[in-house]
Amino acid sequence: MRARGEPFPKFILVTRRVEVSIKRSIRNKACRMKTAAVTGASKGIGRAVALKLAREGFRVIAIARDAAALASLAKEAESVTPFEADLADAAAVGRVADHLTAREIDVLVNNAGIAMSAPIHKTSDATTRASWPSTSRRRSC
Repeated sequence: MRARGEPFPKFILVTRRVEVSIKRSIRNKACRMKTAAVTGASKGIGRAVALKLAREGFRVIAIARDAAALASLAKEAESVTPFEADLADAAAVGRVADHLTAREIDVLVNNAGIAMSAPIHKTSDATTRASWPSTSRRRSC
């Protein structure tokens, strides 16, 4: 289990080609079958990251709101476990948190979210809250 304060392995996302380069220490055989959780895993970068992690030998918990896309992803890689949840819903965030804290998660890819239509410094608090209703009211320590 990752010790408190220890950083998660770093990922490099290449913009032109969705490719994930996982730290060399994760790739070695001793680290096979680690568990990764990927939010926003039903399409785009999240899906590509989930598939790459599965091909690298990870058990992947794929979290997204599109059940059909998650089922397709799970068919494509047998080490993928779909978890349907809309992370804009506070109750769903609680279910995901309970599910993940009951497991040993080695890698977390927090990819869920939406694009803002304006630079962040020009975005009102109301717009931010509407974009991320379950997370925008929380404060970090």
